[in-house]
Amino acid sequence: MLIGFGLLILPAERVDAATVDPISIEGNATCGSLDPTWVEFHKVEPVTDGGVWPAADADMHVTWDAYATSGGQALDWTSSFPILGVFVKGGPGGNLYRYEAGSSGDTLLHAPANSSGGWPALSHISFCHLETTTTSSPTTTPTTPPTEPTTPTTVTLAGEIGDYVWHDVDANGIQGIGEEGLGGVAVKLLKGGSVVANTRTDALGKYLFAGLVAGIYEVQFALPDGYQFSAPDQTNDAEDSDALAGGKTGPIALAAGEKDHTWDVGIFRPAQVLPQVVTTSTAVETLPFTGSPNSPGFTSGPLPTIQDWIDHNHRPSQLVGRH
Repeated sequence: MLIGFGLLILPAERVDAATVDPISIEGNATCGSLDPTWVEFHKVEPVTDGGVWPAADADMHVTWDAYATSGGQALDWTSSFPILGVFVKGGPGGNLYRYEAGSSGDTLLHAPANSSGGWPALSHISFCHLETTTTSSPTTTPTTPPTEPTTPTTVTLAGEIGDYVWHDVDANGIQGIGEEGLGGVAVKLLKGGSVVANTRTDALGKYLFAGLVAGIYEVQFALPDGYQFSAPDQTNDAEDSDALAGGKTGPIALAAGEKDHTWDVGIFRPAQVLPQVVTTSTAVETLPFTGSPNSPGFTSGPLPTIQDWIDHNHRPSQLVGRH
């Protein structure tokens, strides 16, 4: 728009596309499930407008900037070291942006489009890099002999799986205000179908399996008497229930050093249905004697009984009434 002799330039929406095509992934993937050689450097959940982790002056750090576009919510990011993959979660699934040679930044990342064609709000972002880190012994520089070669040392990173069992009072599968954690619930950790660890929830309903190596795990919850499991996957991973049939989660692909504290379970007491009570009357109906004083064998006083009638060989017609 021209005003006088000047040109007014309106701010334009960001239109740069990501440098790689997204790969649509169903469900809640982790770095380790996307590529067994990857480990999660940082997971942003919930997604804030912008941030940096762990700090801008750290040797290894990542920054992000989430913003609204006409198509929906999008994301830009940068890093101080090569990132191999970024998983952008929103709605029922997410988009994987995979950088084969590593990347230090990209723009306009988004979650898979919904049924109306728009990009849903972002629920979390995972930045992935190599599974193991290496450290090198210092290299000396004597005049003679020649420098010793660097010896890489592999560092094993211990992972964790948790997190929470709560009383889902309204049985909707979503952690609500006033719904409290349940203590003493037995929890098993399985790997390859075998139990590798046992624990119980604490007084606040929290549980944790720590010191874990990378691999595929499952968590199984023991249902207390009188309770049922809530329906799974009713909302985002931070607030939903994850127990499937039999109280077991789906496979959890844990990368080296990953701390996955998203496995929550809701349980509730079903409504009590009182049995229908059928009552019967025990009242005894007294039938009147309708004979006459002239009937054979009749005497004044109390009415004759059936036994009296039998004793005097009276016919049934002498006693008239309902039987």
